[in-house]
Amino acid sequence: MNKVGFGFLRLPKKGEELDYEQINEMVDLFLSRGGSYFDTCYTYLNGDSEKGLKKCLVDRYPRERFRIANKLPGYRCKTYEDCRTYFDEGLRRCGVTQLLFHGEEFRSDEMDAEAQVEVSGEAEGVSLRPAMRCVAATYTGPYEGIHAAYDAVCSYLAAHPEWRVCGPSVERYIRDEGMVSDPAELVSAVLFPVERAE
Repeated sequence: MNKVGFGFLRLPKKGEELDYEQINEMVDLFLSRGGSYFDTCYTYLNGDSEKGLKKCLVDRYPRERFRIANKLPGYRCKTYEDCRTYFDEGLRRCGVTQLLFHGEEFRSDEMDAEAQVEVSGEAEGVSLRPAMRCVAATYTGPYEGIHAAYDAVCSYLAAHPEWRVCGPSVERYIRDEGMVSDPAELVSAVLFPVERAE
């Protein structure tokens, strides 16, 4: 994880529209200097942030070049249907294939299991994919130390050859910069999808 992220809240404009040419240059420079972490939110710039992120990043670079943190407007989500509506629209606007949101009542230290739903943005709406079994580790502290979680998962897998990694790792930001001000209080999780080795 990079020490610096690219926030899509304050972006240059030409009149009332985003200045896509200048944003493209900014994204190109950020990625060329080793950056990969981008942040947006459903409500940023009245939705133009997510649309700009799709146009200037997602549509222009392969998915493995970047990571995106996106947030639902929790204060607007009064029902499951509300959350689903914002979730679906955020997926379409960002052009990515996965988003995650934990409600205010969520506590990682009281969780026995986490359900993950992967989605496909290749067709209108959302399609569910099969559940995945994962080996996971949680890390508390600044993002630059998240390698400790990767080390823990890799050590576990090395000691348990009965499990084989069967997909790309996933990072979860359980407590992010929007929730805590002290980097020592950030909580991240690393998950590796696994299957039984034959």
